[in-house]
Formats: sequence, C-alpha cells, structure tokens
Amino acid sequence: MEDSLSALPDYDNPPVNEVVFGIQFNKLENLKAPHTGILWEKLGRKKYPECKEMPPLPHIIESFDRIPSQSPPITIEEFHHPPLPRLFFINVIQNHLIQVQQNRFHQNWRKLKSDDKYPRYVQLYPKFIKSWELFNSFVSEVNIGTLEPNQYELTYVNHIPRGEGWVNLSDVENVFPEFQCKIDDRFLPEPENISWRRIYRLPNDSGRLHVSLRLV
Repeated sequence: MEDSLSALPDYDNPPVNEVVFGIQFNKLENLKAPHTGILWEKLGRKKYPECKEMPPLPHIIESFDRIPSQSPPITIEEFHHPPLPRLFFINVIQNHLIQVQQNRFHQNWRKLKSDDKYPRYVQLYPKFIKSWELFNSFVSEVNIGTLEPNQYELTYVNHIPRGEGWVNLSDVENVFPEFQCKIDDRFLPEPENISWRRIYRLPNDSGRLHVSLRLV
C-alpha cells in the first residue's frame, strides 16, 4: 500500500477537515437494539465513551448501466417496526467516531482545532480495518448473519477558508482548477453563492469519484 501511495502528491499541511472510511453491506435484519450494548463493549466503551443516535443513511449502489443522478434516488420502504438508528460511538477527545447501522459501517477522523494535524491515510486505514474486524467478530459471536459487503467508500472533506488562496468566488479556480467562474463582459455579476458537483467514472468501472464544492 505504501508503494502505491508514494507516487501521489504529499503536502505538509493539507486542508483535510474530515476523512470517512465506509463499507456498505447487505442489511443485517437480525441486528436489533439490544445488540448495540454488546457492540459498544466490543469496540471499547472506555475508548468510545459517548454514543449518539442518528437517522440511518440510505442504501445506495453505484450502477454503471446508466448515467448517475446528481442526488440520491427517492426510495419508499415499508416498515413493520421503527428502523434501527445509525449509532455514533465517539472517542474521548471527539476526533474519532465509528458509525454503525444495519447495512453500513463507517469510521471518521475529524479536525476539531485549527492546529490539529491530519494523521494521513497510512495511519487511519489500519485503524479502520481493525475496527471493521471487531465488528465482523461481533456479528459472528451474536449470530445475527454474515457480513456481505456490496460497496466501499472513502470520503475526504477539505476546508479552505476565505483568504487562503481565494477571496472572491471568481478566485476559486485558483485552488480548484476544475471549477471556472468567468464574469468578464457579462451582464450578470459574480454569483453570491455556489453549489457545484461532478461525477467521474473510474477506469475499468472500478468505481466512481464524486466531487462537490460549496460555500459555507
């Protein structure tokens, strides 16, 4: 893994604000609320002393037989009982968390202070794999099914404050060349806000890259 990463650009202080590793799998119908306490102990309640309930994320599969939508599809599901929430297990200093729902397992690193250093992929990925293995072991021990992954995700959130490479929206292309905002000799002025997205199919249909840009 390190050999393949050595050819990529490396930055002293990248603007990474959050990284999310994720695995989506076929729904574990037998994962119920009583199991979550066992899972919390398995992951380590001392390491992750805080637990929060959040709405579940949608189950989305990348399909290469059609043009992808710019927004998640609208789905209608019939429930005979309330869906199990997505659980956040959060560490002591709040910068690492594990997300679990019936068909997803995610692990986040997030920047909380301006002087927090991004620990890099080569450090975060092994931690994610270790957590995933603990979850796999839990699923086996409580006998609630088999984990069958159907999609893998890696998300980077970069925060570039105004004044660091850009001031006006027309400057954004200086830090993000894919985006262009030409306003010369036009009736319309510079936009007040932007929401921009592109989707790229990776070689050999190995996945998709989703890129979005917005002003916050």
